[in-house]
Amino acid sequence: METDQAGISGSRSHGLRQHPVLAAVTLALAALAAYRLLVSDSDQLLLRNMLATCTAASVMFFVCLLVIPRWAPKINQYLWTEPTHVPVQFSVSVAMVSFVLSFAAILALLYYGKIEHPGITEHWDALWALVFFAAVLPVTIAIFIGLDVAGATDNLPWLNVRRLITTGDPAAFNDWGRIFIVLVASVTVTAIQGGIVLTGGLSVSPFGVVLVSAVSVAALASERPGYAVLTAFLCWFAAGATEGIGSYEPPSREYYGTAHLIVFTISLGIGLLVDLGRKRSAKQREHGRVSGTAA
Repeated sequence: METDQAGISGSRSHGLRQHPVLAAVTLALAALAAYRLLVSDSDQLLLRNMLATCTAASVMFFVCLLVIPRWAPKINQYLWTEPTHVPVQFSVSVAMVSFVLSFAAILALLYYGKIEHPGITEHWDALWALVFFAAVLPVTIAIFIGLDVAGATDNLPWLNVRRLITTGDPAAFNDWGRIFIVLVASVTVTAIQGGIVLTGGLSVSPFGVVLVSAVSVAALASERPGYAVLTAFLCWFAAGATEGIGSYEPPSREYYGTAHLIVFTISLGIGLLVDLGRKRSAKQREHGRVSGTAA
């Protein structure tokens, strides 16, 4: 019982505990997506790409929820142990700031492309739908964080969703919080993959830079190796699926060079902010320890 409770609390000495029911659901979703992938028409490139990534994500969740906790406890502990002493608040803050910057930049680029270079894709409606689909979960998180900071959860406890995904320590995720963060990353990666498919593939689409940036931000911001490892796996699979299944050839490649340069510059800026934030956080913690020792 003590082990289970420790696993739920997300302590440094335990990884995810086994979730057989949830694992069975994810395996069923993987089977359903794989079947749909096999029977879908070959010209439905966007659907086939997203089904492939959903299949891989579902299998990944199954492995994390059941296979690794049961048969690879050392790997389970490694994935969910804090090796770099990066606070959860910092990881969430960096991820949200990076998302807002990237989302604003992509909206601006797409709006400019729609006005000045409408020929970059024939699937504008689907592209806009994917962009807003990727924003739903992060924006929802931002809304609840704002409500919490504003004190609304004090008078309306049912709005305090943080208690569902954190331990007794509000700065530490429990199992459900960890799963939720990986789910947000999976949805975002799937949407990025869709953008790549609609705008010409990895070698053409500026969304390819966003896919690489997702791994970089996950690695820099993570206070658990699991987030970076699982995000990297899904990004690699999405990139491979995009190349293997195919993409829609853009009618015109004008503006793609400019878009690549802008997105790449923004990605470097976000990476610099993340790195500076981590160093600042580390210096503050070191100063706190020195002050505590001196006292």
